[in-house]
Amino acid sequence: MATRVLLADDHPVYREGLAGLIDVCDDMVVVGQASDGAAALALAEETRPDVAVLDLNMPGLHGIEAARAISRACPETAVLVLTMYDDDATIFQAVREGARGYVLKTEPPEAILAAIRSAAHGEVVFSAALARRMADWFGGLG
Repeated sequence: MATRVLLADDHPVYREGLAGLIDVCDDMVVVGQASDGAAALALAEETRPDVAVLDLNMPGLHGIEAARAISRACPETAVLVLTMYDDDATIFQAVREGARGYVLKTEPPEAILAAIRSAAHGEVVFSAALARRMADWFGGLG
């Protein structure tokens, strides 16, 4: 059965481009697209996707607020943040609010698709640069 993906990004060119990449994959299908966090929440409740891919800086309901709301309303849905923001505070806040992954838009398309697949299988996913930084953060605790 194909992984059901919801896309939320206020930039239609980026959102449609990612939808086009997913559409050519045999193992994934886009079940909805939203241009803001409130619409993403409504679509998540309606379609119950396996993965909700959320940008952070969207009009109305911010991506982090949408992540929290989707995680609570649809606990079976993995929330994957896909954004340009790579500051520590934003990453930690997104994870605290329910994101199971945090991927930068600078990643190549195949890495973004792999992140969606991994999130669908219950894995925690971070861009490689962020994963290295997190390892450094936590490595310094011991």
